[in-house]
Amino acid sequence: MKRPARASMILVAAFLAAASSAVSAQSLLPKKIWQLTISVNVPGAAIYVDNALIQGSTTSVAGGAHNVKVLAPGYFDFNGPVAVNSDQTFTVVLQPRVFPVTLNVNVPGAVVTVDGARVAPGTLNLGFGNHVVQATAAGYQDYQVTLNVSGAITFNVNLQPQLFPVTIRVNVPGAIVTVDGARIASGTANLAPGAHTLQVTADGYQGYTGTLNVSAAATIAVNLNALTYMLTVNSNVREAGVVVNNVAKGGVPYTEQLPPGTYTVTVSAKGYADFVTGITLDRPTTVNAVLQRAAATISILVTPGFLDPDAKPRDALGLLKVFVDGKLANPQKETERISIPSGTHKIRIVSGGLSFPLDDFNFQGGANYALELSLGIKVKPTQ
Repeated sequence: MKRPARASMILVAAFLAAASSAVSAQSLLPKKIWQLTISVNVPGAAIYVDNALIQGSTTSVAGGAHNVKVLAPGYFDFNGPVAVNSDQTFTVVLQPRVFPVTLNVNVPGAVVTVDGARVAPGTLNLGFGNHVVQATAAGYQDYQVTLNVSGAITFNVNLQPQLFPVTIRVNVPGAIVTVDGARIASGTANLAPGAHTLQVTADGYQGYTGTLNVSAAATIAVNLNALTYMLTVNSNVREAGVVVNNVAKGGVPYTEQLPPGTYTVTVSAKGYADFVTGITLDRPTTVNAVLQRAAATISILVTPGFLDPDAKPRDALGLLKVFVDGKLANPQKETERISIPSGTHKIRIVSGGLSFPLDDFNFQGGANYALELSLGIKVKPTQ
């Protein structure tokens, strides 16, 4: 009875030995090699299979489980398993990293686009890499810049005013032209739209100040007027006439706008001494001419036949004394061109014991008078 049990044990042992031999034989067979292609949505991404960087996007791997890692700047990393049991393509979609980008624009209402899409100035999220920022506004030059985003940034978009050539033509060569305080040497300035202050000056001319409202290219003509100042001449004599630089100007009061310079002003009236003055006209000027009455002159004439040739001294005329209103008028014994004030005077001429009166004669200023003395003999019968 014990023989069958031993035979069973022998059979089990034989089966186990055969099974073990079969497993060993199977483990010695080569594994199957498959083509694994990694498809990535980002060109140029770095692809790793089992931590080994592959060239291109396809690699040969044995069947079974493998690890795939994909890296690309500006994108979140991908790291995950793939089971390979045939030639296959494994798709990886990388998600972009985004950063807060603040856009400040100096012109309210400007139209701003990023990569062709209109955005509102302020903070927006942009992916890693280059982005085209454009801005436009009426009256300003178009703006475009490529913005490289690799982190959170603030970027200022400064629009520059659109400039228009404005030419200033002045009738005075060498005039100084300034726009908003800056000198324009060439006569043409590139100006932004809007109001600008124009100033033009030249020696001898009145300055010009005006406002330029610029909205397009333009040519502006500025005509400077010769610089003049007001000359006024008054006089205490209403009938007085005025002469300026030998040119008669009429009566007083006289006013005229004249160029700056030097002038000789003469004011004259009959019976008065001329008033003459020189002025430098570099501001409004008033001349008040106070005329003085001109003196008259008298000369004493004596008929030669009445002179005593034997008189001593022989200068008989030198014995004459001339009194005007009781005052001696010829202390040097002069008898010609004796000056006396204009007006009415009493004249008395004395020689020896003789006196020749002239009462209340009106002498005109500036006039010359000859007083001729004559003696006559009248014969009257007497008782």
